[in-house]
Amino acid sequence: MSLDRIRVLKTGGRRLLAGLIAALACLTGCSEAPTRVESASLVLEGCRVITMRSSDVLEGVTIVVNADTIAAMGSDGTLLVPDSVPRLDCKGDFVLPGLTDAHVHIGHPTELISYLLSGVTTVFNLGGDHIDLFSGDRLDVLQLQDSVAAGRYPGPTIYSAGQALDGDPPTGPYQLGLASAEEAAEAVRQQFERGFDFIKVYDGLDETVHTAI
Repeated sequence: MSLDRIRVLKTGGRRLLAGLIAALACLTGCSEAPTRVESASLVLEGCRVITMRSSDVLEGVTIVVNADTIAAMGSDGTLLVPDSVPRLDCKGDFVLPGLTDAHVHIGHPTELISYLLSGVTTVFNLGGDHIDLFSGDRLDVLQLQDSVAAGRYPGPTIYSAGQALDGDPPTGPYQLGLASAEEAAEAVRQQFERGFDFIKVYDGLDETVHTAI
C-alpha cells in the first residue's frame, strides 16, 4: 500500500466518516447528472463502496476528498474535478467507513501503522498503565495520543484509559490497588487531570470502591 493510500485511510476519522455516510445517502438516491467540484485535494476513482447499510456493494464510485472531508461522491464520470487534482486508481479496492477496535493494548508506536493498513481508524487502549505487557518497556500513551492527533506520527485516533483500578490487593502487577472510597476518588481525579479519556475497572473491586469510582 502506498503512502498516499495510508494518508487517505487516516485522514479523516470522524469527519470523513460523517461525510461518507451523508454522501452515500445521496449516491443511492440522487440523480447522476454531472456535478462540478470546485475544491478538492484528492480524487479516488473506480472504488467499490461498502455502505454498511446493507450487503450491497456500490461499483464504480468516484470519491472526492478535500483536506480531511469527503467533498463529493458519485458514479465514475459524473463528477467534474479540475485536471490538476491528484487521482488514485482504486479499481478493485474497497472503501468503507473507518473501523474501531474497542479493546487494544498499545505496546509500541510501530504497531499503530498496522491498524491503518487494516482500515482501523480509531482504537480504545485499555492498557494505559504505560507498560508493554510483553516487553516491559514503558510507553507514554498520552504523548503518543497527542503525536497522532497532531499528525506527527501515523496511527488511528487513540482513546485511552489510565492504569486499571483494582481492589486491595490488586489482581496483578499492572493494576492499582484501592482499599477505600477515598482512594478511589483520588485515583479517578488524578487520571482525569492527566487527560485520560475513560476509567478501566478490574476484577477485584468490592461494591463500595466500585461505586465510588
